Amino acid sequence: MADDTAEYFEEHSQDYHPRRLRVAVRWIARIAAEGDSLLDVGCGTGLVLEAMRDGAGITRLAGCDPAAAALEKAAERVDADLRVGSILDEAFADGLGEHRFVTMAAVLHHVVAGTRRASRDQAVLALRATLARVAPGGRLVIMEPTYRPRWVMTVLFWSKRALIALFGNRRLELGRWNNLGAPLVAYYSPDEVQEMVAEAGGRVIRSRDRTASLRRLPRAVGVRGRWFTTVMAVPIRD
Repeated sequence: MADDTAEYFEEHSQDYHPRRLRVAVRWIARIAAEGDSLLDVGCGTGLVLEAMRDGAGITRLAGCDPAAAALEKAAERVDADLRVGSILDEAFADGLGEHRFVTMAAVLHHVVAGTRRASRDQAVLALRATLARVAPGGRLVIMEPTYRPRWVMTVLFWSKRALIALFGNRRLELGRWNNLGAPLVAYYSPDEVQEMVAEAGGRVIRSRDRTASLRRLPRAVGVRGRWFTTVMAVPIRD
C-alpha cells in the first residue's frame, strides 16, 4: 500500500453499507460450522467482522489492517484478535495463522504502487498471501467494487495521483462518484479480479455481481460499475 494511501486511512475511516456484504454473509452462513474462525484482511473499522458475527454466527474472529486508528474503532465494534500490519509483510502474515474463512472487502483497489500495472502486481501478491491464510477445506471470499472500461480506470488512477500531489489527503466530493481526491485507488473489472485470483494461485468457485447505480458524470464517459463483485475462491492445493 502506498504511503499516501496508508496515511489517508490513519486520518479517515470509511464503511460501506452492510447490504453490500449480504451475498458474502449468506454464502458463508450456509457452510459455517460451530468453532469456525474467520480472518478479515484489511478489516478497517470492523464492518465485515460485525456482519459475519451477526449474519453468519461466527464468533472466532480476527482482523488485520495497516491503519491503527481504524483498528481502534474495530475494537469498539467487535470482540476479535486485531493486529496492526500489512498482509504484504511476510513475517506478519505468517503470524496470522490459518482460518476456515478469510475475507477481503474493498481492499484490492487500495493496494497501490507507482503505476496501475505495478498496483495490479502488488494486489496479486496480496491475494497470494491471503490465500495462504486459508486452512485446508476453507474459503476465501473477496468483495470488491469493480468498474469498466479499463482505460477510464487508468485515467482515474493518474488523475487522482496528480490531485493528491497538489492537494494532499483531501477528498474532493462529487456526489456518489466522490473520490477524485485521496485516497489513490486502482479499480479493476470483475474479469480482472478473477484473473488475479488465478495468478495468485487460487480457483474461483462462485462469483456474483451487483450492478452499481452511478451518477451522470461517470455514465457520460461510458463507465459501468458493479456495486460489489463477490468471489468465493479456494487455494489450488484444494
